[in-house]
Amino acid sequence: MGIDSEKGNVLFLILIAVVLFAALSFAFTQNTRPGIATPNSEVLEIQASEIVQYATYIENTIMRMIISQKCSPEDISFYMPGIAKLATYKHTPESPDTCKVFHPLGGGANYHLIPTEFLDETYTGVGGFNTTIFANRTCVEDVPEPEASACNSDGIDNEDLVMIIPFLKSKALCSKINARLGVMPYNADPPYDANCGFIWNATFDGNYSDGYEIDSAGGELKNQRSGCFAGNAVCPETYTFYHVLIAR
Repeated sequence: MGIDSEKGNVLFLILIAVVLFAALSFAFTQNTRPGIATPNSEVLEIQASEIVQYATYIENTIMRMIISQKCSPEDISFYMPGIAKLATYKHTPESPDTCKVFHPLGGGANYHLIPTEFLDETYTGVGGFNTTIFANRTCVEDVPEPEASACNSDGIDNEDLVMIIPFLKSKALCSKINARLGVMPYNADPPYDANCGFIWNATFDGNYSDGYEIDSAGGELKNQRSGCFAGNAVCPETYTFYHVLIAR
């Protein structure tokens, strides 16, 4: 009787192990199938952290160049020979190498393509996909401080130098970014910006010009140096991260 009972217990434990292994295998398969799984909170946290840290890294590089290498905000250049995605950032006349963000004699920053797993691959091939836009025609309301930097469309070149990453993969990632930045709590819908805040060819070439404003309908992005917003069919209708590198 004791032996039969022990055999039954062993068989029962083996059965549980098989069921758990099957469940684990199914979960792993679902999480590794492209386009199907939704990243869990830990994955989203890592992705949000990488995006925010990269933006801070570029801003700190620029501030160091302005302070230690006496580069003016107009001299700051993102042009780097040999990197095709940065070809449109060349100044006329060209900035000195010491004022180029990605040049070894300048900021010496590493240029990163945005990982495709962070992005909505529906827009593969669209300008700005899998890259970073350094925009010269974008203004963020009340940055650096309320009432000191009003955006308007009257031809005044008070636009900021803004780093933009368009086509983020999901509302969840956008929400995680905003939560990390303290813009709004996690799982809150990202603020909606009908103005989009940028255009694809608004690349910084040393000149600023009147253009677009990042300003959500509910005012959530006012005085926010960094954040993520939802766009519309013009933007297009995905999620966009922005970070003010130089406030003007």
